[in-house]
Amino acid sequence: MLAFIGGTPIGAPVIGALTNHFGARAGMAICGVVPLLAAVVVAVAGRRRAERDGRAPRADPARPQVA
Repeated sequence: MLAFIGGTPIGAPVIGALTNHFGARAGMAICGVVPLLAAVVVAVAGRRRAERDGRAPRADPARPQVA
Protein backbone atom coordinates (compact mmCIF):
# COMPACT_ATOMS: atom_id res chain seq x y z
CA MET A 1 0.00 0.00 0.00
CA LEU A 2 2.82 2.39 0.82
CA ALA A 3 4.29 1.93 -2.67
CA PHE A 4 1.02 3.04 -4.26
CA ILE A 5 0.65 6.06 -2.01
CA GLY A 6 4.32 6.97 -2.36
CA GLY A 7 4.18 6.94 -6.15
CA THR A 8 1.14 9.18 -6.45
CA PRO A 9 2.90 12.57 -6.13
CA ILE A 10 5.13 11.68 -9.07
CA GLY A 11 2.88 9.40 -11.11
CA ALA A 12 -0.30 11.46 -11.06
CA PRO A 13 1.16 14.56 -12.75
CA VAL A 14 3.00 12.41 -15.29
CA ILE A 15 -0.15 10.47 -16.22
CA GLY A 16 -2.11 13.73 -16.25
CA ALA A 17 0.34 15.29 -18.68
CA LEU A 18 0.36 12.21 -20.91
CA THR A 19 -3.44 12.05 -20.86
CA ASN A 20 -3.66 15.75 -21.67
CA HIS A 21 -1.27 15.36 -24.60
CA PHE A 22 -2.32 11.97 -26.03
CA GLY A 23 -5.92 11.62 -24.81
CA ALA A 24 -7.86 9.60 -22.28
CA ARG A 25 -7.46 6.25 -24.05
CA ALA A 26 -3.68 6.55 -24.00
CA GLY A 27 -3.77 7.45 -20.31
CA MET A 28 -5.89 4.42 -19.50
CA ALA A 29 -3.63 2.19 -21.60
CA ILE A 30 -0.54 3.45 -19.79
CA CYS A 31 -2.23 2.93 -16.43
CA GLY A 32 -2.87 -0.68 -17.44
CA VAL A 33 0.53 -1.41 -18.97
CA VAL A 34 2.62 -0.11 -16.08
CA PRO A 35 1.25 -2.58 -13.48
CA LEU A 36 1.49 -5.38 -16.04
CA LEU A 37 5.17 -4.63 -16.61
CA ALA A 38 5.75 -4.41 -12.87
CA ALA A 39 4.14 -7.82 -12.38
CA VAL A 40 6.35 -9.35 -15.08
CA VAL A 41 9.47 -7.84 -13.51
CA VAL A 42 8.52 -9.19 -10.07
CA ALA A 43 7.73 -12.64 -11.51
CA VAL A 44 11.06 -12.82 -13.34
CA ALA A 45 12.97 -11.62 -10.30
CA GLY A 46 11.20 -14.16 -8.09
CA ARG A 47 11.90 -16.97 -10.52
CA ARG A 48 15.59 -16.04 -10.72
CA ARG A 49 15.83 -15.87 -6.96
CA ALA A 50 14.13 -19.26 -6.60
CA GLU A 51 16.50 -20.78 -9.16
CA ARG A 52 19.48 -19.29 -7.37
CA ASP A 53 18.29 -20.70 -4.04
CA GLY A 54 17.52 -24.10 -5.59
CA ARG A 55 13.76 -23.93 -4.96
CA ALA A 56 12.51 -23.61 -8.54
CA PRO A 57 11.13 -26.70 -10.27
CA ARG A 58 13.30 -27.71 -13.18
CA ALA A 59 12.07 -29.41 -16.33
CA ASP A 60 13.16 -33.02 -16.66
CA PRO A 61 14.24 -33.58 -20.29
CA ALA A 62 13.57 -37.32 -20.01
CA ARG A 63 9.92 -36.78 -19.07
CA PRO A 64 7.57 -35.11 -21.56
CA GLN A 65 5.69 -32.06 -20.36
CA VAL A 66 1.91 -32.47 -20.12
CA ALA A 67 -0.20 -29.36 -20.50
